[in-house]
Amino acid sequence: MQARQLGIAAVYQEFNLLRDMSAAENIFLSAPPVNRAGLIDTRLRASQATELLERLGAQHHVDPNELAKNLTVGEQQIVEIAKALAANARILIMDEPSAVLPSRDLDRLFAVIKALREQGHGIIYISHRLNEIFELADRVTVLKDGHSVATLDVAGTTNSQLIRLMVGRELTDMYPPAQPRFGDVLLELNHLGVEHVVSDVSFQVRAGEIVGLAGLGGSGRTTIARAGWPGADYWRRSSLPGKASQGLQRLGTTAGVVLIPEDRKAFGLILDQSVRFNIALPNLLRLSHWQMILKRFERQPVMAAIQNMQVKPAAPDLPAGNLSGGNQQRWSLPNG
Repeated sequence: MQARQLGIAAVYQEFNLLRDMSAAENIFLSAPPVNRAGLIDTRLRASQATELLERLGAQHHVDPNELAKNLTVGEQQIVEIAKALAANARILIMDEPSAVLPSRDLDRLFAVIKALREQGHGIIYISHRLNEIFELADRVTVLKDGHSVATLDVAGTTNSQLIRLMVGRELTDMYPPAQPRFGDVLLELNHLGVEHVVSDVSFQVRAGEIVGLAGLGGSGRTTIARAGWPGADYWRRSSLPGKASQGLQRLGTTAGVVLIPEDRKAFGLILDQSVRFNIALPNLLRLSHWQMILKRFERQPVMAAIQNMQVKPAAPDLPAGNLSGGNQQRWSLPNG
């Protein structure tokens, strides 16, 4: 409350919206406009929300009356920023806002940040993506192991200089040349079609190969990814070599195909449950004996996953919701 009174607000990587309330209701959750009778003035709230979205250049992208759960991740972030402006924030702290955004939403976010700067707001932008620092920042402070290393003017700083300050040494080869060796075909999609979204998509994924799907938001990338996973809502015509296509919906992760969703909080993890629980959940058949989950069966794969994924803190009984965003993303990866 003291920070709020001083005009300081933060937009965290983990959004703090009530999913079953509208964008306007979230924006004015702490101080809704009221009429003379002391009741919430819904019309005034909607109009003020629209004005804030116009200030952010997002009036055509975010409907004030839409429920938060129906907004995209990028739209939810705009609502978070509007919520901060509704509290008359003069200083805005943004904690890795680009970490969860696709490219189109990222361009929109940058436009919003630049507009806020022109309007006189002070912005602290936290990021590990150097290209964003050079595009947005006037000054940069480098942190390493919890300590401030240097504060520099961006105009007089080079990319290699920042890297050296961040890692503590010269980094001569940021992207070492890769020499992948491809094996057998592991997944094949033939003439995939989802009505009104994608049509006639075919590709293969081989062992040791990364296949990328590129396109703007709404181009069908997520739909194809969901359609390529047995058991997802768009399953059409795909095959796994050596396995019959019939009944693949029941195979799921048993077939060796896993889906890492873009929204880890809604679809990737049960945040109130422990790290141990989340690892065990997709591996129930392997960890159970006579339809009972035995904790002694859990320990080895849980500790192995913690070590392999380098999760910190290494606490299997810690609720997943207490982990940082990056560590939560690690637990959204397959651990089977």
